[in-house]
Amino acid sequence: MSSSGRPGAVFLGGACGATNWRKEIATPLLDQAGVSYDHPQVGVGEWTELHEMADQHAKTAAEVPLFVINEATRGVASVAEVAYVIASGRPLALCLRMLPGDAPEIQDLNRGRIFCAAWLSNMAYRSLLTKPRPRGTPSLWCKGVSVR
Repeated sequence: MSSSGRPGAVFLGGACGATNWRKEIATPLLDQAGVSYDHPQVGVGEWTELHEMADQHAKTAAEVPLFVINEATRGVASVAEVAYVIASGRPLALCLRMLPGDAPEIQDLNRGRIFCAAWLSNMAYRSLLTKPRPRGTPSLWCKGVSVR
């Protein structure tokens, strides 16, 4: 949870464990911009059911969930969470990177990432077709989403 004890505007989602993108990239930028956030990461092996309950509350309360699924992400739960957020129609910030290699396990993990990227594109396209926009607004604005 944010340092104020209130839900943050941005939820820093995705796999935890040994990942470092929150500490090295996201939190310094959000702090500099004055944006509140929830940083749910705990040490490897420290995640409990109590953490999960707080995590679910923070995820729901945040204005925008930010998920990073990159080379360090091996779990499939984050991919499922992203698919859920996409299907719910909530705003979403997503950095999605494919894993390098051709091993069967890598191919399986990348299929989930491809599914999320396809769903995100589909939902964005349908949103453009069904939601009126003020005159002069870009039809699709996307920053920081990387699919490789």
